Amino acid sequence: MEDKRTRYTKMFLRESLVRKLGEKPISRITITELCKDAEVNRSTYYAHYADQYDQLRQIEQEFMADIVKEFSPVAGGKAGADFLTITEKIILYISENAELCRVLLGNNGSMNFQQSFSDFLRSTVTSIWGSMTVSDERSLEYIYCFVLSGCIGVMRSWLFDKDDKRTPHEMAALIVALADRGISAFMK
Repeated sequence: MEDKRTRYTKMFLRESLVRKLGEKPISRITITELCKDAEVNRSTYYAHYADQYDQLRQIEQEFMADIVKEFSPVAGGKAGADFLTITEKIILYISENAELCRVLLGNNGSMNFQQSFSDFLRSTVTSIWGSMTVSDERSLEYIYCFVLSGCIGVMRSWLFDKDDKRTPHEMAALIVALADRGISAFMK
């Protein structure tokens, strides 16, 4: 278990990396600038991370662990959630962690993280929709791909559009309407 000082140090280093990733890709971020920005020395940094890639990987893992912990009971049907409810909760969670999500889902984010996030959303959607009846399994794969790409695209656009004042509920309703209309021809 980490002590209070370690948590604060990691928090400052995390904020520093997130700020820097908002400006440039990780390959152009140095340990020196992270330490200077967070006001910690290099030995303290290396006590927690091997390098900036390790730090980003740990941040991504913590985020995914939090989101899985937060949504797995709901997505697993234990709370009787429907697609609108879970979509709204995910968008609310993203908006509450907007700065980090902009970095992780943005151009300077890791493709591995974005794939993990997409896989999580896919398992969530699959558990909510249950087994859809379609003419063949390949069509089902394309339906999931279409819906997930659209959901993630809309979430990302909303996240990066600071002028859009729609609430998470309004965005969730839009996403659900788009998804429902997009797959309605395949529902039996």
